[in-house]
Amino acid sequence: MIATSFLFLPSGRILMKVCIYGAGAIGGFLGARLGAQGHALCAVARGATLAALKARGMRLRLADREIQVPVAASDDPAALGPQDLVIVAVKGPGLPDVAARIAPLLGTGTLVLTAMNGVPWWFFSGMPGSCAGLKLASLGVGRDQIRAALDQISFSSIARSSPGCSQGSPA
Repeated sequence: MIATSFLFLPSGRILMKVCIYGAGAIGGFLGARLGAQGHALCAVARGATLAALKARGMRLRLADREIQVPVAASDDPAALGPQDLVIVAVKGPGLPDVAARIAPLLGTGTLVLTAMNGVPWWFFSGMPGSCAGLKLASLGVGRDQIRAALDQISFSSIARSSPGCSQGSPA
């Protein structure tokens, strides 16, 4: 049996303790959407993002409205405790730090979802002028690897408009 802290509502809905590890554009988008549905939200963040989350909560600006949800935020995962769901939404170079520090967020029934974001090798595809034809080969991912993984990739048009605030919508 897997131990969880899910809250089962009479309506059949399930509410979870959710931690966003990396509250940039993608993490902020996912966190704001989950928080708006009533899930207990926390985030591991640092610097200006941590300060913004503590001051204003997690925010998502959409074309027709802004979603703002409360979030417990810390730069120390141990301060947040075990979660039902941890969404890792850091760029690739941040993953070693996450791996070294994530343990306090993990309980016996914790689900971990990776939503790794970053700049793919094809970032300049279709751009005109001096960017035409450029490729970011330094990322070590080539065309064949991308094609093989396309069924696992989510394309979104989301940006971080300011610390603690994402803007846009999924593609």
